[in-house]
Amino acid sequence: MVLPEHADDSTVAVALDVADILEDATGVLFPVILDNIPPQEKEIVVGAKNSRLAKLGLDGHGKTFASGEYEIRTVGRTLVIAGGPPRGDINGMYGLCQDHL
Repeated sequence: MVLPEHADDSTVAVALDVADILEDATGVLFPVILDNIPPQEKEIVVGAKNSRLAKLGLDGHGKTFASGEYEIRTVGRTLVIAGGPPRGDINGMYGLCQDHL
């Protein structure tokens, strides 16, 4: 899971929680890294302010989201979870678990 370099403590805590949930569900380790690390082949990119979005053609994605609203989508082999402030990114991570696992 790739978080924005300046992710707040709550977002980091939820990402670590969701990484554990994903590992329990799949048996695969999901490391949580920041977007200042070079991209990998397959990633879960989290956050409307994630620098990876520009490279995925989603620059500015999330600017029109309502408070707490989120979207989960794929771009190639990348899963993107992005939402509006203040909790859209967090809602999206838990939404992935609740609605898709």
